[in-house]
Formats: sequence, C-alpha cells, structure tokens
Amino acid sequence: TWISRKIDQETWKRVESIALPGVRWVKEWKRVYPYGTCAGQTLGFVGNDHKGLDGLELTYDRFISGKPGLLQICQDNRKERTLSGAKLIRACEPGEDIVLHLDATLQYICERELKAAVTREEALGGAVVLLDPENGHILSLASVPLCDPNHYLSSKATARINRCIRWVYEPGSTIKIVPVSGILERGFLKEEEPFQLESKRLTMAETLINSDNEGIAYLSHELGKEDCYRLLRLYGFGNSTQIDLPGEEHGILRSLDQWS
Repeated sequence: TWISRKIDQETWKRVESIALPGVRWVKEWKRVYPYGTCAGQTLGFVGNDHKGLDGLELTYDRFISGKPGLLQICQDNRKERTLSGAKLIRACEPGEDIVLHLDATLQYICERELKAAVTREEALGGAVVLLDPENGHILSLASVPLCDPNHYLSSKATARINRCIRWVYEPGSTIKIVPVSGILERGFLKEEEPFQLESKRLTMAETLINSDNEGIAYLSHELGKEDCYRLLRLYGFGNSTQIDLPGEEHGILRSLDQWS
C-alpha cells in the first residue's frame, strides 16, 4: 500500500532517519518541465503513473509513453527483491519524440506581455495566438493566468484553462475580411475601385486599412446575407479548427434563419 508518492528530498530524508519498520522506498521517474509556466496549458501534465491527463501530454500519450518491459525476478520468503536468477522477458521500448512549432522565446515574450496587460486592465484572463503567416504554424499559444505543469494539480482551475482554445471570443474587426473577400470573389468591385457612401468615398483597400465600419456595412449589404453566411462557414466560423489539443470550443455561428 502506498503511503505517499512523489515526495521531495527533504521529506524523504526526514522519514528515512526515523527508520520505521516495514516502510520501503521505491524510486520512480518524474516528469520535469524545465521551462516552468512557458506553454504550460498547451503541454498539459501527467499523473502519478505518467499517463497524460491534459494538453499535448494527453493527445500524444500513446506515442510518447513507450512500452514497459518485463523482468522476471526471484524473491525470498520475506518478499525482498533480489536479482538472483533475473530473466528478461521483454525489453522496454522508448517513446517517440514530439517536436513543436512553438518558439520558446516568442512564447515567453507573449506570456510576459499578456500577463502585464491582464494585470494592468484588471481582467480575468487573456489569450494570444501567434501564427506564421507563410504556413499557419503556431508559434505561440499564450494563456493567462499562467500554469506551471510541474505543479499542475496544485494550481487553480482557472489557471489550467487554455483560453486560446477553450474560450469563445467575438472576432472583432478581423471579421471584416469576410465581406471584402466575398466582394472580390463576386467581382462586384476591384480592390482600388471607389464606392460612394453618404459622407465619403472609399476603396476596399482603404476600408480594410482604416477598419472602416461604415464601409464594411455597405459591402456586407451589397454581398447579401446568404453569401456572408457561406463565406463565414468557409472561413471556419462555428467549427473547431481540429487542433491537436483536447477541449477545443467550436465557436458560435447562428443559422441564417436567425439573422436579422
């Protein structure tokens, strides 16, 4: 029966000095995350038996865990282990390596600046996703409050949430690319072709550069609800990204009959 597992060196030395009869020690491997809170929620953590319980540790557990070996040994009548007559039945197999596109330096910077912003604005939390525009590789997934996977179970539940994938956000002005791309696809206007509003003339390029709400409203109206909805679906709104992390929210996109 286990009394305690994964105890620290100081505790072990104190208990060992007492020399309690019947108490035996078993050395175990321990997963260590040398970068601490850096990408903590993304990496996830393992339990006492080294099984992945969240994050990439959970997703790729069967690949990185390896396979245990089997060694047949003899015991005396006191059940004290001895290697006399030991026989290797099955050799252990090491797990695979997982290499991420995450950049540790960029991850650290994003977490540092995000934490400062959350503190300054007295917010509950925040998230930063940094992508490589050339290929879509994820360079940083920063979520605050931070979480150290070395102390995952003792951390607060709010710190374990990866807000990059488990919170639903309004897209804000990033959604303006949807009607603009639809107008270009339909050939209604060219990029530098001006169109007239009540108070000004704009091109689509100027509309995007200046994030002009009036111009986007006009373009959306010209495109129509059906095409806007079709493009939102094509851009992935209302669907999960299929990222290889557990617990991703799929977002909210109301059906067309619920639009005003």
